Amino acid sequence: MVHNSSGHRRNILNPNFQQIGVGYYFLSKDTGKVNFKHYWTQVFAKPR
Repeated sequence: MVHNSSGHRRNILNPNFQQIGVGYYFLSKDTGKVNFKHYWTQVFAKPR
């Protein structure tokens, strides 16, 4: 779980980040070695 990862938890709770981007993709015919089918990404940012 993400909350068990100190790096992920630190980013999520960091008050310096003012923007977040979240992406999701579903690949129904996933043919990789591990078939997750659901892919997520997060980007945390602070304007310069």
